[in-house]
Amino acid sequence: MSVRPDDDYLVALGWAKYAFLHLEWLVIYTLHDETGRTVTSLSKLTPRTLSNLLAERWGHDSDLSALAERYSEIVSRREDIAHSHPATQQISETGESLQRLRRHKPNLQAESSRVYWITTEWLERFAADALTLNRNISEALGRR
Repeated sequence: MSVRPDDDYLVALGWAKYAFLHLEWLVIYTLHDETGRTVTSLSKLTPRTLSNLLAERWGHDSDLSALAERYSEIVSRREDIAHSHPATQQISETGESLQRLRRHKPNLQAESSRVYWITTEWLERFAADALTLNRNISEALGRR
């Protein structure tokens, strides 16, 4: 059994990472422009910390606040990728075994715990959502 995921999955994973980084750097430069903090200092912060700073900065404006909330949600989904683990997914319909990332997100309350596969489709949706948000933030900043 091979532990290497198929090339389509790796491309989707790489694209998801790239799309997120594209968005994250827009946030870094936006915070740099709005706070005067250096790009270097902002680039050392975690995505969650950047999200919190963006929410603080944009909390007074309902349109920008909604974009900051969407960024927070994207950051949570990025954490799902970052904290997942490689595993073999058995496809019962085809008998196929696929190497995929699996997210086990424990919570203090069992009913809130989540275990799920990070599929190619999940990654493609994530990338599309990150790029859409990037465009939405850019448009909002252009109107200011």
